[in-house]
Amino acid sequence: MINNDFELVQALLKHDEVVTREFFYKKCYPLFKSVYDNYHTDCSSCMEFINEIYIHLFSPDKKTGICKLEQFKFQSTLFTWLKTVCLFYCYKRYKRKVNVIETYCENSDVGVRNDVDYGSIEIDFSNLNRQDALTIIKQMPNKRYSELIRL
Repeated sequence: MINNDFELVQALLKHDEVVTREFFYKKCYPLFKSVYDNYHTDCSSCMEFINEIYIHLFSPDKKTGICKLEQFKFQSTLFTWLKTVCLFYCYKRYKRKVNVIETYCENSDVGVRNDVDYGSIEIDFSNLNRQDALTIIKQMPNKRYSELIRL
């Protein structure tokens, strides 16, 4: 296993399967389990939470095209930075859920659900030659799983 944070980040960015498995699913499992147990995640298991964080770290930003892991500046250890990312991720999910509940209570259209309000990820449909498959994926009720399938 790589001990240097710079080499570890480079291996993770290259999607090295062994390093990714060792780091995310073995070394950082206690961190993820602690966050999963103590904070709002909307996940049914700790493994699902790890997968969500992985996607969160490697999804490119719409404005810059750079993933969150590439934005790591080595001002702290990778483990500490990852803990901070997880906590902010959970906080944003919780805040979004609280806002949805408040909006739902104020909404006169009781029973109408808008998936955008529930934290679903909007999919960028820029590749038109896969339009049929993407149309089917877009119609799935659970936007989080449809995004996983699309990725």
